[in-house]
Amino acid sequence: MRPPAIEKMGYYPTPGIVLETLKSYASSGGTHGRLLDPCAGEGKAASELGHAFDCETWGAELSPERAAKAAQVMNRVYNAPWQVCQLNDESITVLYLNPPYETDRFDSRKRMEYDFLKSTTPKLVRGGLLIYVIPQKVLGIIEVARLLANYYECLTVARFPDG
Repeated sequence: MRPPAIEKMGYYPTPGIVLETLKSYASSGGTHGRLLDPCAGEGKAASELGHAFDCETWGAELSPERAAKAAQVMNRVYNAPWQVCQLNDESITVLYLNPPYETDRFDSRKRMEYDFLKSTTPKLVRGGLLIYVIPQKVLGIIEVARLLANYYECLTVARFPDG
């Protein structure tokens, strides 16, 4: 990560125009479940998507300041790495993944986007919804493509708008 990104701990909030597009996928009947955002930031994306999909919102955030803000708009937020939170498999209805865009500097040098996808996929109920916000090049990583093809169906890919 570049120094400005390190300073922000990889935090780049989802733009409003993208949130509006994502909310348009919500059915009129709602989902009535749980939404997990393992990189909750200030909670804006999870809160808005939770309302759109009629879900209780859960999240984790590393920054104490952002976690405190997220706790004001989400149902449950932990100021911790998501991996240390106890969560049953197949307990999440909507999985909102907007992970840091980088490689793991300490372990396997794998892309963080892949690590988050691999570790959170078991938490999603069968037939649940994955919203995966990643750079286009990550779709070309064989492990990511294989995991998406093996565990998910009815895939829809949309390009992040310019600007």
